[in-house]
Amino acid sequence: MRKRGLLLFALLLLLIVPLTAFAQAQADPADGGEISVGDSIDGELTTDEPAIAYTIEGEAGQSLTILLTAEAFDCYLTLLDEEDNEIAFNDDGAGNLDSLINVTLPTDGTYTIVAQSYSYRNGSSSPGTGDFTLSVDEVQVNQIEYSQTVEGRLTSSELQVRYVFTGTEGDVIIAEHYSEDYDSYLTLEFNGSEIAYNDDGAGNLDSRIGPFTLPSTGSYTLVVTSLSRADTGSYEVRLDRVEVQSIEIGEETTVEFTPSDSVLFFMVEAQLGDIISIEVDSEIDTSLSISDPSNYTVISDEDSGSGFNPEIIDFSLSQAGTYTVALRSVNGEAGEATITISRAELPSLNDGPQTISFSSSVFNRTLVFDAEAGTTYRLTLDVVRGDSASPSIDITQAGNSLGYTSTSRVERLSIDITPSDDGEVVLRFSEYSYTNISIEVTLEEVGE
Repeated sequence: MRKRGLLLFALLLLLIVPLTAFAQAQADPADGGEISVGDSIDGELTTDEPAIAYTIEGEAGQSLTILLTAEAFDCYLTLLDEEDNEIAFNDDGAGNLDSLINVTLPTDGTYTIVAQSYSYRNGSSSPGTGDFTLSVDEVQVNQIEYSQTVEGRLTSSELQVRYVFTGTEGDVIIAEHYSEDYDSYLTLEFNGSEIAYNDDGAGNLDSRIGPFTLPSTGSYTLVVTSLSRADTGSYEVRLDRVEVQSIEIGEETTVEFTPSDSVLFFMVEAQLGDIISIEVDSEIDTSLSISDPSNYTVISDEDSGSGFNPEIIDFSLSQAGTYTVALRSVNGEAGEATITISRAELPSLNDGPQTISFSSSVFNRTLVFDAEAGTTYRLTLDVVRGDSASPSIDITQAGNSLGYTSTSRVERLSIDITPSDDGEVVLRFSEYSYTNISIEVTLEEVGE
């Protein structure tokens, strides 16, 4: 009986220990006193005080940068309002496991900053300990509104610029960052946390976030910087609230451009491997682009179709999700345009050699073939019209890269590939000689 009682006691201890550790992780932080804007405070996290809270007085619209750095542990920062609601948090925003919160305060009042380790935040029984430095600085922010374009310059003393705007839950926005001097980078923050970012979504090393649906009503911040975080130069930022139409593959719709709506957006749900063609018919000059579910522009066109209308033919989608089609009035003209999205079937090399043609307005073509895992295939390209070609070939299977090659001024080119899986292989050809060129592509098995 005593042995059984000891066993029950031991089991109870096993149950109690995790609950105790969890309760400890949720304990109130130690009181670190007050901190003011412009202050930098050194402190120490210990096993007895694994989190320390500091109070700060703030004003509505005040923009703060809160930085927590430490060498001994992975930092974690939280910011609470007067009702102890968590309004911002960050883990590694400053890099090197340090934490950074950029926030625009919503109201006047007393806020609480909690310095802790990442492990303590996540309920670990072994919270991070050691010395840390906490600093708070006020930062200058600029205002931007819907339908506004602003110009500025990144300098060695100001390598990022912040723009604040007020958004309403459900607003669909487009934010763009253009520069001819550097590779642009754009971030969208809400309550001090990054909720969207983009590098080259607008093409030509320019950035675009959106169409993006705002999750809540409140103050949002666009952070303008360079991809390297070190380059300088002039830039332009534009913010728009847009209407997005849903369009299905196989559907045709007519839309109207107005002086205030020179860019129209369409959302298309697609599956991995879908092959689509998009055609536009309009009396005004338009351009067309497709962005993938990660907001990256994967293909664009302006004059490839009949009557110098844009068209994208036989384009294979490399992932499932929501794609964004952007149709622009190039010169801001008003007028109507009819856009048609259809499902296409790509020419297959399993049916024999295929001839693909390029011109001053046609730069991309796509072929496919069904492959067997472990079999080596040889692709051979022969120029049958024109003196030479400068093709690039992107080879994928189920969205995964099998290879890429690019060459200049060749009359003949052979490539061997060995897929590791069964299934369709997609060959995307690009040729930017801006001349009339035709290439015959053949496929042969050369062994296993």
